[in-house]
Amino acid sequence: MEKLNGSIGEYCTEIRGKGLMIGIEFKNPIGKQVTSRLADKKYLVGAVGDSVLRIVPPLIITKSDVDEFVNVIAESVARLREMSPLWNQELDYDGVMCKKHGDDCRKC
Repeated sequence: MEKLNGSIGEYCTEIRGKGLMIGIEFKNPIGKQVTSRLADKKYLVGAVGDSVLRIVPPLIITKSDVDEFVNVIAESVARLREMSPLWNQELDYDGVMCKKHGDDCRKC
């Protein structure tokens, strides 16, 4: 997780895990796009919602496998950042109706 944080930490809200299961929560809703780019590189990860990746590596993973994965995910996120014109813009949610919490929700 330290290697992930070092390479993509600035794009993430949180990198968490227990055992070999790792979750990466991105600041932007790019989870599904990152999943797609990783699948193109033969890495299967799951997207949970729009901004979270679920990574469950095999028990036989090696250090070189981890290093290669970190490089591939860093390249994927960097490429998505280059492609998105809205990446650095703050999104304004004023006036958005939340079904769970009501008008002008700041929780979701």
